[in-house]
Amino acid sequence: MKALIKLIYYTVILIFIVSLELLFTSQAYAKTANLILTKEFKLLAINGKSYPIKLVNRHQIIPIIQGHNKIALMYHLVWRGDQNRPTTIQSKPLIVSFYLSKQEDIRLTYLKPATMSAILNYSKSPQFKFVNKNNQSINMNIAFPTSQSIDGLKQQTKFKSGLKRQQKPIIIMSKKRKIP
Repeated sequence: MKALIKLIYYTVILIFIVSLELLFTSQAYAKTANLILTKEFKLLAINGKSYPIKLVNRHQIIPIIQGHNKIALMYHLVWRGDQNRPTTIQSKPLIVSFYLSKQEDIRLTYLKPATMSAILNYSKSPQFKFVNKNNQSINMNIAFPTSQSIDGLKQQTKFKSGLKRQQKPIIIMSKKRKIP
């Protein structure tokens, strides 16, 4: 009889602990941030992991983490001109790093070029920004990667904690100088 009571007691405690764990983990993962890319931009890598290229004609929704993010993406468009022959136009990959201060969805916005010559010019240096739901811009840095391969892009999108921007030493003058 005592063994049965102990079994019931420990079972109730185990169920209580598991339910609390499920409650807290579901709240932590319930609100995730997403990066919404237009169909003209292809995500190649995110935070050191390659991302499968999907040839779809709709927006891509990519889950991202709160904090520092580094992604590799490229502009990719199939243009059908006057002769209705498809022409593929793409930019070189770009590394974009940004900091997401809170869990909120952000989306890529850009001014879409209308003519073939405008698309060709745009593909040489794509101009875009990330905005939140209030249309406020997210600060970001854009760099051109040293390697165009997927493995190279994965390495360059890894966030290296502890590395700081190099600063020049401050020169302190011991004598006061008169300003003319």
